[in-house]
Amino acid sequence: MSRELRAPAPETKTKRGQLVARRPLAPGALAFRVPEAAHMIGVSTSKMWKMIAAEEIEARKIGAATVIRRETLEAYLAGAALVTKAAQ
Repeated sequence: MSRELRAPAPETKTKRGQLVARRPLAPGALAFRVPEAAHMIGVSTSKMWKMIAAEEIEARKIGAATVIRRETLEAYLAGAALVTKAAQ
């Protein structure tokens, strides 16, 4: 079963309830900035930065932007451990 990575909504709420405008991502985007990549795999932005620092996720610099390739996210998820009822 293949799960499609989805981009965050154009506007999302912060923990304090403030609306934050986000640029819509192109459907065929090749890479995502750290907050978008974190949202797409269901982790916090700070957790994503820790994963980058621990070299669990490969990131690239394009100018001042840090981006993560779509293929990197898909490979990470494909290699992630499955959770079963017995493991919970």
